[in-house]
Amino acid sequence: MAREFRDFHQLIAETAQHYRFSKASEAFSSFQEWFTDFVRWLAQQFQINFQATRVDTSAMGNVFKLLLYGVGIVCFGLGIYILILRLNQERKRKRGNVAGPSAVSVRLNSGEWQSEADKLAAAKDWRSACRSLYMACLRLLDESATIAFNPTRTNIEYYYALSGNTAIQKVFRQLANLVDAFWFGDRVAKDEDFNTCKQLLGEIQTSIEANAKSKQQ
Repeated sequence: MAREFRDFHQLIAETAQHYRFSKASEAFSSFQEWFTDFVRWLAQQFQINFQATRVDTSAMGNVFKLLLYGVGIVCFGLGIYILILRLNQERKRKRGNVAGPSAVSVRLNSGEWQSEADKLAAAKDWRSACRSLYMACLRLLDESATIAFNPTRTNIEYYYALSGNTAIQKVFRQLANLVDAFWFGDRVAKDEDFNTCKQLLGEIQTSIEANAKSKQQ
């Protein structure tokens, strides 16, 4: 009895019309081949029977998804870590601002703060010496009637208060940022930092004197 065979050519042709083949990029194909060779090498090292000649596209897609998830988790964790660091620094600023309230800060004038800075520098306490120069700067700005000294002001508030004098404002920001780096941050103050602070204070003093002369003319 002869067996009848059904012709599937038409069915295959109709099915093929709905199939959309997307050719993978050359970079993806190269990476796919490299990954296959790498898996084969691992199999040889651990004596695993690896018969596949190429890792399929679906498996590669899953690998890329895992990589993306991993990168996302790392970036998220890094963002949280940076946020915590910033919050801790801000908390430190509020507890002990460089220009924070202090009875000594109110009593000493600019010259006395500079003398204090020189004493601390002689003892190689560069961190406190730089802070003393910063306090000398605040007192100098007050004594010259540039901006009033207020022990509760923050560095940012002093910076914006100097908006009417951009030359002094620019140098003040450099001084404040430098002192902040080792007063609240992890940077260790050195003798060159003290010299830089002293130079910046001198520039501010020169600008104040120049402003005073221009007003007298």
